[in-house]
Amino acid sequence: DSALLSFREAVLADITSLCALDKACFKKQNSNQLERFEHIIEGREYQIFIAEKDNQMIGKAHVRWQDKGATLSDIAVLPEQQGQGKDQRLGRERED
Repeated sequence: DSALLSFREAVLADITSLCALDKACFKKQNSNQLERFEHIIEGREYQIFIAEKDNQMIGKAHVRWQDKGATLSDIAVLPEQQGQGKDQRLGRERED
């Protein structure tokens, strides 16, 4: 049930889980995932928002802040959680 989802900003302690999520969701993997996520989380240009269900990470979206708005990218939802509208909800939560 999508009502059970919670959302929060990623922190450095989430990097291992973010790498596992990307591995489950994307065929092509960046060889420097740990460094990539560390750079994004510590930087100012992007934020990563995490979707959780029952305190478990099930999805994420990257938000790139720009002068005239923001762009969503790297939206991922665990395969077993897909097809339930969670990816759409993750996008909507960031627009609010």
